[in-house]
Amino acid sequence: MNRPIVIDASVAVAAFRDDARRNSARKLFAIERELAAPALLLAEAANALWLDARAPGGDLSTSANFLERLARIVRLEPLEGLTTNAFEIACALDHPAYDSYYLALAQREGTVLVTFDERLLNKARATAYGALVADAKAFTAAL
Repeated sequence: MNRPIVIDASVAVAAFRDDARRNSARKLFAIERELAAPALLLAEAANALWLDARAPGGDLSTSANFLERLARIVRLEPLEGLTTNAFEIACALDHPAYDSYYLALAQREGTVLVTFDERLLNKARATAYGALVADAKAFTAAL
């Protein structure tokens, strides 16, 4: 059985937005692998899409529908079982704890976090957590 792929909000939001990262992000949603994320994904994606919806030409209804679909497509894991490890990772990386939840889930699942977050990629790659992260564009190019 294939292990899931952990995605973060940068990937989820890129699948919705019409920008250069969209095709790479959508490839992840199209493959025959389970996608997983900490439940925090919905809050982060909702915040990004709220900002989009507030902009001129923003579409609240379309954004809300995307969030509902996202909740059905991605296996969302409760934060409680990840918090201690996420905090330890955040301290080790000197990086915000909310990003560390994704790494904690990838570590627990024995898989990789696929992200567009360059800052997180750079921080993690410089440590023992480097094996837990993959650049979304490079990862999807290999699919």
